[in-house]
Amino acid sequence: MTIKLSQEEKITIKQLHRNCKQRKHADKLKAILLLDKGYSCIEVGEILLLDDDTIRKYRNIYLNQGATSLLTDDNKGRKSLLTTQQLKTLDKHIGENTYMDSKGIVSWIEKQFSIRYATSGINALLKRLGFVYKKPVLTPCKANLEKQEEFVVQYKELKENLSQEDHIYFMDGVHPQHNTIAHYGWIKKGQTKQLKTNNGRKRTNINGALNLQTKELL
Repeated sequence: MTIKLSQEEKITIKQLHRNCKQRKHADKLKAILLLDKGYSCIEVGEILLLDDDTIRKYRNIYLNQGATSLLTDDNKGRKSLLTTQQLKTLDKHIGENTYMDSKGIVSWIEKQFSIRYATSGINALLKRLGFVYKKPVLTPCKANLEKQEEFVVQYKELKENLSQEDHIYFMDGVHPQHNTIAHYGWIKKGQTKQLKTNNGRKRTNINGALNLQTKELL
């Protein structure tokens, strides 16, 4: 369903936009003007930092009710589509399974409960349940706190007993295109999820060593 505005309609929408005092209402009007220019709902959503379902809703309101209908709010805090028990099940499921976008959650709810949410609606629901969109924390795949503490003790002893001819070098390597990359996902607010790094060495290794005293690189 496309929008093609007449010159008169464009003038009317621009006048309403100039007189707009609420940013949300102004975004609705801008969405209609952008759709008229040929942008898709997804593209308009990216421009206005809104999801494409919201843009489709604005488009349908305009086509069915006119421009002035975009200057009202229809979010009266409607009752949740899910029951209390269903919300608990959803909360537990997302806590155990990290989703990188809300569309996957929409699909899961529809399969599990036969209830369809819009992307904007599910985002609001996730925030009410206490989830935020953030990255997990990368942790070494073989981290051992006890051995790390042992190394600190050994390093201090080694440094204290160095002769003038001795040097300590710290060595590390990079492994192009072989690192675990963290992406954003829906995670409970206040909680930290850990993502193990990759310990494989199947690609190019580039090694280097640093002398902390002389700053010499090898």
